[in-house]
Amino acid sequence: MKRRKKPHDSNQWYYWVQVQFMDGKMGNYQLARDLQQPLDQHRRHHPGEWRDILLGALINVPVSHYHEGKAKIKPAMVIRILILPVRTSNPRWITRSQFIKPHYSQVKWFFNKVQLSREISFLTHDFQPQNQQRIKAILTQYRQQKVKQVRQQVWRHILFVGISLVLIVGAIILAVELII
Repeated sequence: MKRRKKPHDSNQWYYWVQVQFMDGKMGNYQLARDLQQPLDQHRRHHPGEWRDILLGALINVPVSHYHEGKAKIKPAMVIRILILPVRTSNPRWITRSQFIKPHYSQVKWFFNKVQLSREISFLTHDFQPQNQQRIKAILTQYRQQKVKQVRQQVWRHILFVGISLVLIVGAIILAVELII
């Protein structure tokens, strides 16, 4: 039995996300239907900061067409949220509902103390083994990239403070020498 297409309501707007995969590639996906209304409510209640709930989050997206109800799934980072008068009925371009936004201190990231086991469990809980393995591998890669990024930021700050201190001490020594 062929499913009937629902007519497109020109007054209806849909949430889309632009995502970036760990390899740097980008993609655009419509948010899953069960995320549309909650995000719309969140946007109405928090008009200035509603994007914060998804920006930087990792969300599961299909990267292949569905075959017998199954597709290749990968997590990708949400880098932009769009509201468009366009929808898709092709599940290949619709996110899954699972997303996470790891909140850990810079110290935990710096010392590589973040395991992401809860996040991995949540993102993999209803997928077949191949997708579970892929998601785990990508989250491991994400964790490694995040640790590297935080360490680079910390070392840049330390270097900046060190150079600033050298310049200040040098200026003080120069001023003292000029006075004497």
